[in-house]
Amino acid sequence: LYDTYHVPIGLISNNYGGSVVQAWSGPDALAKCNQTEAPITKVGLEKIDWKPSCLWNAMVLPFLPMRLTGVIWYQGEGNVGSTVQHGKKYYTCQFPAMINDWRIKFESKSMYFGFVQLSAYKRGGNTLLAELREAQEAALNLSMVVMSSAVVRNNF
Repeated sequence: LYDTYHVPIGLISNNYGGSVVQAWSGPDALAKCNQTEAPITKVGLEKIDWKPSCLWNAMVLPFLPMRLTGVIWYQGEGNVGSTVQHGKKYYTCQFPAMINDWRIKFESKSMYFGFVQLSAYKRGGNTLLAELREAQEAALNLSMVVMSSAVVRNNF
């Protein structure tokens, strides 16, 4: 590809398991959805207080001098819940706001953004997980955004 396009080609793997979308969102994206500076507490195997923009500052901001043409995203489990800072209503706003903000900051309005819909990971009905899957679909209203489903129909 380099010989054809004469631009550097590379792949960046930037991951933090169990994170919340607020951690990956910059201050401008957070402001779009009225997110405060208060930490987001998520209790799982261990209690984690996520600070808004902490992963944006540490793991995205350093790449801003680069020109990204695409992002592949798998995140959301950390936002499963029914509180104000978690759940369907908030994620429906924050996920598209984050995508738009990344496009602005990386100066790439047509940056491809592909995301994998959350998979089923518990037996039985988990309506909160299903609601977050629906919230992820809000990003499909943006251009150059595609979704891949990781849900497999079986006897869960």
